[in-house]
Amino acid sequence: MISRSGDRVPAGVSGEAGRGTVGTDAPTTSNRSDDLAVALFSPMLWVVAAGYAAVGVTLVYVAVLLAPWGLLLLILALGTLAAAVLSGLIAFGISRLEADPA
Repeated sequence: MISRSGDRVPAGVSGEAGRGTVGTDAPTTSNRSDDLAVALFSPMLWVVAAGYAAVGVTLVYVAVLLAPWGLLLLILALGTLAAAVLSGLIAFGISRLEADPA
């Protein structure tokens, strides 16, 4: 970029005091309205994982009570328990990312 005086200046520097972008930092505080949703994402996934686990355990109990035909409910119970484990792993990973200061 060429300044008004004809000197070559790096891009982002306007040549006027206070107008360049060199040395300015991005704001550290956010004023977005979705910060609460982002902050509650990991805890809500823990709640979802606990809900899936409760439904899975209940399905196992009902399947055992209705044996032998009720044992087909074990297929649904295993799927629900797998969803609980997956939700728990995702919630744990997100909570580790949220706790990382970098």
